[in-house]
Amino acid sequence: MITICVFAKSYYFSVLGFWHELCFINGSYTMKQYQNKKVH
Repeated sequence: MITICVFAKSYYFSVLGFWHELCFINGSYTMKQYQNKKVH
């Protein structure tokens, strides 16, 4: 089983505060996009 996940803020959507979770699991590639609601 191979699982690779990358959690990074996309500079394309940095103004909107979007983050991307890129995952490569068992030969399948998935991407989750959601808005960061955390207060810095």
